[in-house]
Amino acid sequence: MKKRLLSILLCLVMMVGLLSGAASAEGTTPITSLKFTLSGYTLGAKALELKLTKDPGDVGIDIESVKVLKRGNSLEIVDPNEIFVPEMTYSVVIKLKARDGFDITTLTKENVKATGAENERYVTFHFKPFDYLPVKDVAVTVAPPVLGAEIKAEALSFTATGAVLRETTPTSWAIIRPEGSYNAGSTFVAGEVYEYRVFITPQELYKIYPDNTFTINGLAAELTVISDGEMGMLSYEFEPLEEAKAFTMQPVGGITPFRTEKEVSWTTNFTPLKVEKLRDGVVYGVLADPTATSAMYSAGPGLEKLRAYYGSGDKDYVESDEFSVSYEVLDRA
Repeated sequence: MKKRLLSILLCLVMMVGLLSGAASAEGTTPITSLKFTLSGYTLGAKALELKLTKDPGDVGIDIESVKVLKRGNSLEIVDPNEIFVPEMTYSVVIKLKARDGFDITTLTKENVKATGAENERYVTFHFKPFDYLPVKDVAVTVAPPVLGAEIKAEALSFTATGAVLRETTPTSWAIIRPEGSYNAGSTFVAGEVYEYRVFITPQELYKIYPDNTFTINGLAAELTVISDGEMGMLSYEFEPLEEAKAFTMQPVGGITPFRTEKEVSWTTNFTPLKVEKLRDGVVYGVLADPTATSAMYSAGPGLEKLRAYYGSGDKDYVESDEFSVSYEVLDRA
């Protein structure tokens, strides 16, 4: 009987030992998934201020270290002031450590790599490179060409998002001819096509793209992208300046024999649409042929004048100098 009791006791001890060993093995909780929230990956943000938040449910893991790399994981960022820039490849490497009672060796995601210790893993996240921000809203105003005015290249105003005027010779005028462009000189002259040019450079994180629309004096300017967006030239061609409408030869009166008429001649630098005859400022006749360059005048009181129209508007005309025609005084002696 005693032997039987001793055998039963021995079996119980062995069973307790086995159960204790099983409990010890099962007491390590395997970690099979991870959830992270990354914030701060923003163009222009400081790289080392990237924040990593672990899912509250992942209680068995601690984040031991975080490294931000660039250029295909080849260079660690250590400068606290370095920012995320366009067209650069970034990644973040997170070193994880399992707490006591947890097993991290079962974590088999593709982006998890073992370090050699059973309770540590490195997790690597690769970021999509940023694109440059587009330079936009570039608007320039300049005093338009005026016949005879001094040529001044300075812009009256310049506004832009992501760009500034080039430091050296930011603006200029040029004369455009079929054979090329030429220096604009000191004053605006008639018959030339003047082009205004504005050179801009993008600010940090920005780039000039050819599909943007920029303006000069509110009109769409032609954009030339230089050095793959590192500089741009805006240009706008103004309409050729015309000479001011004028009498190039003034009518001149004079003396004519009694009961005869005097021919008075003149020329203009345009083809008149209508020519009125005035005496003492009052219209008293209209030439039948507005392209005529002479007319017969009888002597009469008052001052004569011609008014030649170059347009259809009431004010689209120029007037000649005043002149008079008088009869020759006969000597009765």
